[in-house]
Amino acid sequence: MRLTSLGGLSLLEIAKRSISGYLDHDMNTHASALAYRALFSLFPFLIFLLTLLGAIGWDDFFSWLIEQAERGLPAEVINPINTVISQIREGATSSLLSFSLVTSIWAASTGVRAVINALNVAYDVKERRPIWLLYPMSLVYTLGLVFMLLILAGFMFIGPQAIAWIAEQVGIGDNLVTWWIRLRVPIAALLSMLAIGVIYYVLPNVNMPFQLLSPGAIFTVLAIQVATFGFNIYLANFANFNATYGSLGGLFILLFYMYICAAVLLFGAEVNATIFHAQSGAARGSPAATTQ
Repeated sequence: MRLTSLGGLSLLEIAKRSISGYLDHDMNTHASALAYRALFSLFPFLIFLLTLLGAIGWDDFFSWLIEQAERGLPAEVINPINTVISQIREGATSSLLSFSLVTSIWAASTGVRAVINALNVAYDVKERRPIWLLYPMSLVYTLGLVFMLLILAGFMFIGPQAIAWIAEQVGIGDNLVTWWIRLRVPIAALLSMLAIGVIYYVLPNVNMPFQLLSPGAIFTVLAIQVATFGFNIYLANFANFNATYGSLGGLFILLFYMYICAAVLLFGAEVNATIFHAQSGAARGSPAATTQ
């Protein structure tokens, strides 16, 4: 396991090769498919999560998640989600919990398989794992990804209270809490990079060393922040989806935002693939990469 590596390439050369690979592999098409899969699985997952947290008395946790999302995402992206959440809260039942669990896991697992396919394209490898292994594996990966996301969210939510308790027990006052408030966003960014790095490592059919912070994961987390900021400016000053799509405008904005995030995720994979090919000595577009 290594912290990170650029494979002996300059940042400019990595950028040039990654852009070329992204275009050659038609990653825009794959990003569109991922955005559709993400939208398809988002609402069943929200139904399951909200119903589950309500059943165990953790409504505040979900409310906090939405509050944090509202701070970082465009209002046009959050509005359709809030509409669905309001409807769920009015009719949440145990049968809804069971149905949404099955639906969300199935829909999310199809999205994971779409990611697997796109990452294999980025690394110029074919999927040689048998279907009887790939489908259960996608379900396991789906549950693992959901678990990582909940751990990250729970870490951010429970963190201040836990740090305050530790500070009180140790008797160091509020200094630790103050430092936690200052550092929890960078810590969340590092954990996000680690989670995305795990996606880049386990999903493609490629044998490669695990990097704690891969260049592609670093790029993805930073680029999504920049893209979100730019998307906010675009919506506030230029776009008018409601004029074009009417009442469906919010849904199309959400789909467009998911497409941007998917495109960034796949470009990050191209960055890692570029470095991997440089390290292995296989040219881009060559099937010489070592597969599992």
